[in-house]
Amino acid sequence: MATIPYLGTTLPPISTMVKYFGPQSDPSQEVTVPFAGKTLRVNRVLAGNVRQLGAALAAAGFASYIRDVGGFRTSVGASGSPIPFSMHQFGAAFDINEDGGPNGNWQTMTLPRGIVNLCASYHWFCGENWSGASRDGGHFQFTGGDVTVSAAAGGGVVSTAEDLIAAALAGAAIPAGMVIALFAGAILLAAGLTAAAVAGAAYVASKA
Repeated sequence: MATIPYLGTTLPPISTMVKYFGPQSDPSQEVTVPFAGKTLRVNRVLAGNVRQLGAALAAAGFASYIRDVGGFRTSVGASGSPIPFSMHQFGAAFDINEDGGPNGNWQTMTLPRGIVNLCASYHWFCGENWSGASRDGGHFQFTGGDVTVSAAAGGGVVSTAEDLIAAALAGAAIPAGMVIALFAGAILLAAGLTAAAVAGAAYVASKA
Protein backbone atom coordinates (compact mmCIF):
# COMPACT_ATOMS: atom_id res chain seq x y z
CA MET A 1 0.00 0.00 0.00
CA ALA A 2 1.04 3.60 -0.55
CA THR A 3 1.47 5.29 2.81
CA ILE A 4 1.71 8.75 4.32
CA PRO A 5 3.76 9.08 7.54
CA TYR A 6 2.01 9.49 10.88
CA LEU A 7 0.44 12.94 11.17
CA GLY A 8 -0.71 12.81 14.78
CA THR A 9 -4.15 13.43 16.23
CA THR A 10 -4.08 17.22 16.40
CA LEU A 11 -2.60 19.47 13.70
CA PRO A 12 0.73 18.63 12.06
CA PRO A 13 2.92 21.43 10.70
CA ILE A 14 1.22 23.10 7.76
CA SER A 15 4.34 22.43 5.69
CA THR A 16 3.73 18.70 6.17
CA MET A 17 0.13 19.05 5.00
CA VAL A 18 1.21 20.97 1.90
CA LYS A 19 3.85 18.35 1.13
CA TYR A 20 1.40 15.44 1.07
CA PHE A 21 -1.92 17.07 0.15
CA GLY A 22 -1.08 20.15 -1.90
CA PRO A 23 -1.91 23.82 -1.27
CA GLN A 24 -4.33 24.81 1.49
CA SER A 25 -7.96 25.42 0.40
CA ASP A 26 -7.23 24.38 -3.19
CA PRO A 27 -10.32 22.80 -4.84
CA SER A 28 -8.18 21.36 -7.64
CA GLN A 29 -6.70 18.89 -5.13
CA GLU A 30 -10.13 17.50 -4.23
CA VAL A 31 -12.37 14.80 -5.71
CA THR A 32 -15.85 13.54 -4.90
CA VAL A 33 -16.18 9.87 -3.94
CA PRO A 34 -19.10 7.65 -2.87
CA PHE A 35 -19.33 7.25 0.89
CA ALA A 36 -21.87 4.97 2.61
CA GLY A 37 -24.72 6.00 0.33
CA LYS A 38 -23.66 9.66 0.23
CA THR A 39 -20.87 11.52 -1.57
CA LEU A 40 -17.87 13.08 0.10
CA ARG A 41 -15.33 15.59 -1.22
CA VAL A 42 -11.82 14.73 -0.07
CA ASN A 43 -8.22 15.14 -1.16
CA ARG A 44 -7.45 13.10 -4.26
CA VAL A 45 -4.60 11.38 -2.40
CA LEU A 46 -7.14 9.94 0.07
CA ALA A 47 -9.81 9.01 -2.49
CA GLY A 48 -9.07 5.28 -2.43
CA ASN A 49 -8.95 5.08 1.35
CA VAL A 50 -12.23 7.00 1.76
CA ARG A 51 -13.97 5.00 -0.96
CA GLN A 52 -13.04 1.78 0.80
CA LEU A 53 -14.04 3.12 4.22
CA GLY A 54 -17.44 4.20 2.90
CA ALA A 55 -18.01 0.74 1.46
CA ALA A 56 -17.03 -0.86 4.77
CA LEU A 57 -19.42 1.38 6.72
CA ALA A 58 -22.25 0.51 4.33
CA ALA A 59 -21.46 -3.21 4.55
CA ALA A 60 -21.60 -2.95 8.35
CA GLY A 61 -25.11 -1.48 8.15
CA PHE A 62 -24.33 2.16 8.99
CA ALA A 63 -25.48 3.76 5.72
CA SER A 64 -28.97 4.42 7.07
CA TYR A 65 -27.56 5.99 10.24
CA ILE A 66 -25.30 8.39 8.33
CA ARG A 67 -27.66 11.14 7.18
CA ASP A 68 -25.10 13.86 6.47
CA VAL A 69 -21.39 14.07 5.66
CA GLY A 70 -19.07 16.98 4.97
CA GLY A 71 -15.44 16.95 3.84
CA PHE A 72 -13.37 19.58 2.07
CA ARG A 73 -14.06 23.24 2.74
CA THR A 74 -12.02 26.40 2.26
CA SER A 75 -12.70 27.92 5.69
CA VAL A 76 -11.32 26.95 9.09
CA GLY A 77 -14.85 26.45 10.39
CA ALA A 78 -16.40 26.78 13.84
CA SER A 79 -13.77 25.12 15.98
CA GLY A 80 -14.20 25.31 19.73
CA SER A 81 -10.56 26.34 20.08
CA PRO A 82 -8.52 28.78 17.94
CA ILE A 83 -6.58 26.88 15.28
CA PRO A 84 -4.27 28.15 12.51
CA PHE A 85 -5.87 25.93 9.85
CA SER A 86 -8.27 23.03 9.50
CA MET A 87 -7.62 19.54 8.15
CA HIS A 88 -10.83 20.12 6.17
CA GLN A 89 -8.97 22.76 4.16
CA PHE A 90 -6.72 20.00 2.84
CA GLY A 91 -9.50 17.47 2.26
CA ALA A 92 -8.03 15.34 5.05
CA ALA A 93 -11.00 15.48 7.41
CA PHE A 94 -14.73 14.81 7.29
CA ASP A 95 -17.72 15.19 9.58
CA ILE A 96 -20.62 12.76 10.09
CA ASN A 97 -24.11 13.97 11.08
CA GLU A 98 -22.92 17.40 12.23
CA ASP A 99 -26.08 18.99 10.80
CA GLY A 100 -27.85 19.93 14.03
CA GLY A 101 -30.25 17.03 13.70
CA PRO A 102 -30.82 14.31 16.30
CA ASN A 103 -27.57 13.80 18.19
CA GLY A 104 -26.09 16.31 15.76
CA ASN A 105 -24.42 18.86 18.02
CA TRP A 106 -20.71 18.49 17.32
CA GLN A 107 -19.67 19.37 20.88
CA THR A 108 -21.91 16.83 22.61
CA MET A 109 -22.68 14.11 20.04
CA THR A 110 -21.43 10.55 20.31
CA LEU A 111 -21.48 8.30 17.26
CA PRO A 112 -22.00 4.52 17.44
CA ARG A 113 -18.83 2.78 18.52
CA GLY A 114 -18.88 0.67 15.35
CA ILE A 115 -18.53 3.77 13.15
CA VAL A 116 -15.69 5.19 15.25
CA ASN A 117 -13.85 1.86 15.31
CA LEU A 118 -14.21 1.27 11.56
CA CYS A 119 -12.92 4.75 10.81
CA ALA A 120 -10.00 4.18 13.16
CA SER A 121 -9.10 0.99 11.29
CA TYR A 122 -8.67 3.11 8.15
CA HIS A 123 -6.52 5.66 10.03
CA TRP A 124 -9.22 8.24 10.78
CA PHE A 125 -9.13 9.73 14.28
CA CYS A 126 -12.40 10.85 15.91
CA GLY A 127 -12.57 14.26 17.58
CA GLU A 128 -14.66 12.81 20.40
CA ASN A 129 -11.31 12.00 22.00
CA TRP A 130 -10.46 15.67 22.37
CA SER A 131 -11.52 17.33 25.60
CA GLY A 132 -13.12 20.59 26.65
CA ALA A 133 -14.04 23.11 23.97
CA SER A 134 -12.08 21.14 21.38
CA ARG A 135 -14.32 18.07 21.59
CA ASP A 136 -15.86 17.31 18.18
CA GLY A 137 -17.86 14.09 18.23
CA GLY A 138 -18.59 13.78 14.52
CA HIS A 139 -15.19 14.90 13.23
CA PHE A 140 -12.65 12.51 11.70
CA GLN A 141 -9.20 13.36 10.40
CA PHE A 142 -6.57 11.29 8.65
CA THR A 143 -3.62 10.37 10.85
CA GLY A 144 -1.38 8.86 8.16
CA GLY A 145 -1.17 5.33 6.84
CA ASP A 146 -2.50 3.44 3.81
CA VAL A 147 -4.04 5.68 1.15
CA THR A 148 -4.78 3.21 -1.65
CA VAL A 149 -7.64 0.79 -2.17
CA SER A 150 -7.61 -2.80 -3.38
CA ALA A 151 -9.58 -3.70 -6.50
CA ALA A 152 -11.73 -6.07 -4.43
CA ALA A 153 -12.71 -3.30 -2.04
CA GLY A 154 -14.25 -1.03 -4.64
CA GLY A 155 -13.36 0.87 -7.76
CA GLY A 156 -11.37 -1.80 -9.56
CA VAL A 157 -7.95 -1.63 -11.17
CA VAL A 158 -8.52 1.70 -12.91
CA SER A 159 -9.40 3.61 -9.73
CA THR A 160 -6.58 1.85 -7.90
CA ALA A 161 -4.09 3.02 -10.50
CA GLU A 162 -5.44 6.57 -10.29
CA ASP A 163 -5.16 6.52 -6.51
CA LEU A 164 -1.59 5.25 -6.69
CA ILE A 165 -0.61 7.95 -9.18
CA ALA A 166 -2.11 10.63 -6.94
CA ALA A 167 -0.35 9.18 -3.91
CA ALA A 168 2.97 9.02 -5.75
CA LEU A 169 2.67 12.63 -6.87
CA ALA A 170 2.02 13.57 -3.24
CA GLY A 171 5.19 11.83 -2.14
CA ALA A 172 3.60 8.85 -0.38
CA ALA A 173 5.76 5.74 -0.15
CA ILE A 174 4.69 3.03 -2.63
CA PRO A 175 6.24 -0.46 -2.43
CA ALA A 176 8.05 -1.55 -5.58
CA GLY A 177 6.00 -4.74 -5.76
CA MET A 178 2.77 -2.80 -6.17
CA VAL A 179 4.24 -0.60 -8.89
CA ILE A 180 5.54 -3.68 -10.75
CA ALA A 181 2.13 -5.38 -10.48
CA LEU A 182 0.33 -2.37 -11.93
CA PHE A 183 2.94 -2.03 -14.69
CA ALA A 184 2.53 -5.72 -15.56
CA GLY A 185 -1.23 -5.29 -15.63
CA ALA A 186 -0.89 -2.34 -18.00
CA ILE A 187 1.33 -4.43 -20.32
CA LEU A 188 -1.20 -7.27 -20.34
CA LEU A 189 -4.03 -4.85 -21.07
CA ALA A 190 -2.09 -3.30 -23.94
CA ALA A 191 -1.26 -6.76 -25.33
CA GLY A 192 -4.92 -7.75 -25.15
CA LEU A 193 -6.04 -4.62 -26.98
CA THR A 194 -3.39 -5.17 -29.66
CA ALA A 195 -4.49 -8.77 -30.17
CA ALA A 196 -8.11 -7.69 -30.44
CA ALA A 197 -7.20 -5.05 -33.01
CA VAL A 198 -5.22 -7.56 -35.09
CA ALA A 199 -8.07 -10.07 -34.97
CA GLY A 200 -10.55 -7.40 -35.97
CA ALA A 201 -8.44 -6.31 -38.91
CA ALA A 202 -8.05 -9.91 -40.07
CA TYR A 203 -11.83 -10.42 -39.86
CA VAL A 204 -12.48 -7.29 -41.91
CA ALA A 205 -9.90 -8.37 -44.50
CA SER A 206 -11.52 -11.79 -44.81
CA LYS A 207 -14.84 -10.17 -45.64
CA ALA A 208 -13.39 -7.81 -48.22
